[in-house]
Amino acid sequence: MVLPMSTQYTAVRTLLSVVDIVFNNKDRNPQIGRDILVRILKTLGDKLDALHSCRGQVEKLKGHNGLVLHESTTEGLSDLAILAQLESPVGSDAKESLRDLKSMVRAIIVGHKTLIWYINKYRGQREKDKIEAPPLQPGTNEEVSSAMLKITHTEQALIDRYIRLAFPCIKWLKDENSNDTNGANGTKPSADHFRDALSYFAAAFTVLDGYDLCRTLGRRLEELIEAVTDDPAAILVPRHLLAANATTSFEFCTLLLNFLVERMDMLATSVHTGIQFVPPADSCDVNEASRLQALMDSHNSMESKDDMMKRSSAHLQLFERVLKSLSSFPENERALRPHLRKIVSKCLQASMEKEDFKVDNHCMLLRYIFRSISAGKFEESYRELLPLIPTVLNGLFRIFRATDDPFLHHTIIELLLTIPARLSSLLPHMNILLRVIISALESQSGDLVNLG
Repeated sequence: MVLPMSTQYTAVRTLLSVVDIVFNNKDRNPQIGRDILVRILKTLGDKLDALHSCRGQVEKLKGHNGLVLHESTTEGLSDLAILAQLESPVGSDAKESLRDLKSMVRAIIVGHKTLIWYINKYRGQREKDKIEAPPLQPGTNEEVSSAMLKITHTEQALIDRYIRLAFPCIKWLKDENSNDTNGANGTKPSADHFRDALSYFAAAFTVLDGYDLCRTLGRRLEELIEAVTDDPAAILVPRHLLAANATTSFEFCTLLLNFLVERMDMLATSVHTGIQFVPPADSCDVNEASRLQALMDSHNSMESKDDMMKRSSAHLQLFERVLKSLSSFPENERALRPHLRKIVSKCLQASMEKEDFKVDNHCMLLRYIFRSISAGKFEESYRELLPLIPTVLNGLFRIFRATDDPFLHHTIIELLLTIPARLSSLLPHMNILLRVIISALESQSGDLVNLG
């Protein structure tokens, strides 16, 4: 028998209501409280896993338009609405079940934030209370005696599972078919609930140190990139982590840069339109099978190009967020510096050599890098780029002479005039720069005129 969604939601809330009491317990054996917190973490993860596993049933039901659920068909219903019916007994109100399901997902996301914070801080809490724990014997299993430790391997595995399940479940809160998108009856719009859940998800990791962050979220950066690719609103997660505090920002900046630099080819977008001409139906030399195949190839080509553009846009946005974090946390420049030459070289190489792909994103990334470094006093980065200045100047000038795209032309001029280098390093290349300065002064852009 499946319990009503309202009962399940009440059970989750009741479980979360004891978390603070457990964290502040005064028992002489600190291991008891730690074990309870971990069990609650596992239980919430199990519930999220159970909800997520119903997605297969939802897809199966949506494939049978004639199947009736609670006196309503699946046709026209969102995945979340069908899941609410699956998780509720016959005769319950579908709207109330849907509301309770959303509330339960939100409660689980917020609960994980609190639990991860409490488990990570549990040792400090016991030390503050000056309650002595039984001494650990040599060779003791950390999972059995973890009260005075930070995050154990078992807890890392539970957090890892939570990350894997959280993104698809949080997406349910942004239910496009829901009736509360306009915030009727004093409720928040679905988009606001979606953004709040993403904020709580990100906040759960701001308390972790570099090692634990690497062992949890660092292993799931692929899922994070997929979420940002699928929905640009998910950029809120890396933005929150990069703006949280100096430690978290530096550690996450390091993880993200290592991931993105290894996948810089993802910045490319195809110049081909993806349009294929399909032979007419009455063509005597083309049979129906080949015509249908041409239609499918055209459709797949368009989908592939669309996916490529989404992915390249997501990667560019993430690079932009990392570079913008330098203004708030200058220490992040230490994470950027080891990759600086590779990023600049790859962007320049892609811009000059690839004929089948647009160079806009690579030039935009160079623009973000030049602006970020020039805006701060990053002497080490200036020195890092010093050997590349002749190559960068000559390469950008070649693109400047070859391009007919007004937007790209504007970007290249800006790049040439904002190269992060001292004047003494640029003087030997003044013959190139003077030509660019003249073009900047003759342009209709006030920004370029000022730069010139």
